[in-house]
Amino acid sequence: MYSRKCQWMMIPSAGYQVSMKTHQVINLLTLSKIRLSSKKEYMLPSAFKPPPLPPEDINVYRCRNTGNYTSTNYKNNLISALTAVAKNIRAHDGFYISSAGTIIEQVNAVALCPIYLNSLLCEVCVNKSIPLLQTNCPNQKEGVTWVANCMVRYSDRKIRGVLDDWVWVQLPQYPVSSYVVELDQAVYDLATRLHAKTQAAGANSLKKFASGNITYGPQKYELFAVMQCTPDLSKEQTSSVINVYSVQCLRSSVVVRSGRLAARMLSPNCCFRYHPEEFAKNPF
Repeated sequence: MYSRKCQWMMIPSAGYQVSMKTHQVINLLTLSKIRLSSKKEYMLPSAFKPPPLPPEDINVYRCRNTGNYTSTNYKNNLISALTAVAKNIRAHDGFYISSAGTIIEQVNAVALCPIYLNSLLCEVCVNKSIPLLQTNCPNQKEGVTWVANCMVRYSDRKIRGVLDDWVWVQLPQYPVSSYVVELDQAVYDLATRLHAKTQAAGANSLKKFASGNITYGPQKYELFAVMQCTPDLSKEQTSSVINVYSVQCLRSSVVVRSGRLAARMLSPNCCFRYHPEEFAKNPF
């Protein structure tokens, strides 16, 4: 049984003790103004961010319809190329390209992780991706997979320095915002801003990356986004594919023009992602 005497309560976010009778306590989460024992009044925001979103389960793959391989040599070269990528990705800043075999049956493989991802987590992600790719593209000559925080692809054709966005994957698995118009505009503005950032298409071969944030709606909800391309692309190639992203963001009725609280747009060369959580600091 609760006592009707005065009790001390702690509000963790403010760090102050508030004196009030238990039977007078109301839901502090919706209380906009409280009087502290210091006799000062402090305003508590009614909302800081949208409701938490469910965790992402990204296990996406695409097999290119350019023919199948039947040669044991090609299969062995594929295994060798993917193994080399997994082995070396951690020591090469989250990006590595490998080749195995002769010109006739050569296999090229590449892996990419976001530049903000810890090298160990990058290695784990790549090692998780490879079995998914091998299982779902068992005999195709080309394939690509995206798993949470990394991308792995292979091909019998040249990969290094080649812009080959043969597939686009859009992942709008999240709920719709209560402020569809405001969110759509914020995503478009943010994508445009990232496109304009020089580091996304700059001369530095290790930084084809840009990040940013924006607020939207009456509650000033925050939205975070990143855009990244493989470092082997030239400045002109990176600019070209980011232009495509901007067009896709503007025209897409699936991702942007649907008020989704979060989404990803993926290609074999680049990726664009936005989310209400600051995932670049706490990857998930």
